Amino acid sequence: MDFSFSSDQQLLKNSARAFLDEHCKPAAVRLLWDDPRGESDTMWKEMAQLGWLGLSLPERHGGSEPASAKQGVGNLVHDAARMASQQPIDVAALREHVLSHFDTIEMPAAWLAERERTRAVAMIDKLLQWIAANPRGLVDVELAFERELAGEIETGQRVLLGGRVDRLELDDRGRLVVVDLKTGAQAPSAKDVAEHAQLAAYQVAVEAGAFGEGCQAGGAEIVALGTTKDDAAVRGQAALAEAADPSWGLALVHRAASAMAASAFTALVNDGCGYCAVRTSCPVSGKGRQVTDE
Repeated sequence: MDFSFSSDQQLLKNSARAFLDEHCKPAAVRLLWDDPRGESDTMWKEMAQLGWLGLSLPERHGGSEPASAKQGVGNLVHDAARMASQQPIDVAALREHVLSHFDTIEMPAAWLAERERTRAVAMIDKLLQWIAANPRGLVDVELAFERELAGEIETGQRVLLGGRVDRLELDDRGRLVVVDLKTGAQAPSAKDVAEHAQLAAYQVAVEAGAFGEGCQAGGAEIVALGTTKDDAAVRGQAALAEAADPSWGLALVHRAASAMAASAFTALVNDGCGYCAVRTSCPVSGKGRQVTDE
């Protein structure tokens, strides 16, 4: 019986170790020891943002189900990408990390393992080629952020925007550029990326000061590593300030926040329907059914 950690468990272990190293230094522990409550609201909030509190719950109930095989491969590549931020890059160590942890990923069929292993190594090679040719400077990787945005939505509420970026970089004009690494088999089209909501939200966060007051967004990029191409497929989104309407990203985030704050949601067919956690109860999926008398 194999009691070794899976790649996802190893990632969780590394994440927990980094978090505790930062937040549970001896002085902080002594303060909590003397505190009648013995706990920190700030730490609970940050652990919730990391997704730890929902690990034992299914996604349809707001939790985080175990990663699929594809997600496991993606997580492993992202972990290697984090290691690649350390200079000089140890190429052999990166490949060894991927190969040594690959067998901890549960594949739906044994014959898929070799194909996905080869694909994972190819993604690392593409990542290294892209890093070598990338002219921008690296600021940080796997960087979490949270920022209250200007303005209010229709309910009179302020919007709190939070998330985590794969790579934060600095261009030759001193602007911050967010890079999102993708490991799926398909790369989005240039047209889709020009209006990509996730990238726009990252740029809004930059402009709002999530990574430092007065920072300017220099655009955002998707670097797709999982396609059949020999190199990474790079798709860029122009800086918000260069758009005909520089406020379109903020308006998009506000619309999303208004929809989330509403008492009812309009079900719409979209690209996420195939892996939606609640498709079995969705009225437009063809699998759902009415659950109320109205």
